[in-house]
Amino acid sequence: HFAVTGGYGKFKAGDIADEGIKTGYGLLEGSFGNGTAIGAYYNSFQGDNLDNLWGAYASLNFSKDWNLLANYERVSYEKAISTERGNEDSANVWIGRLTYGNAVMATPKSWDVWVEYLNAEDGAFMGGSTNSWRFGQMDNIESWGAGIDYTFAKNAQFQVMQSFATKL
Repeated sequence: HFAVTGGYGKFKAGDIADEGIKTGYGLLEGSFGNGTAIGAYYNSFQGDNLDNLWGAYASLNFSKDWNLLANYERVSYEKAISTERGNEDSANVWIGRLTYGNAVMATPKSWDVWVEYLNAEDGAFMGGSTNSWRFGQMDNIESWGAGIDYTFAKNAQFQVMQSFATKL
């Protein structure tokens, strides 16, 4: 199955972008019977130094218990910004995660264990939701992480995670 999603909007005052920034986005995703999905996405911004963001991902289920997620993202700016690498007009993010099990918030006693790799260049983190437990530490970082998730009651989950071999 394939799905195409698109939209357009304007940011209100907040932490992600200045008020009045306009954005248009699109997502193309293919999903397969065993929960495997591949996709590509694009987001264009108007009214700020941020120009666009695009990326691609694959979430591959090898069996009922094993999942491998790979995600690449590129953030582009209209004008060069000052980064650790000098003046740059873009930054890259690489994320990989291998998971065994499937902790589901609605399913008590479900669990998973995982290991992940993250490499985000300086300038890649825009301050939005990253779906990462390292929220706020996503700029100019290369790191490995491991964790365990256990759902002990419906909509209640215990999570333990640790990063290691981190370079900021």
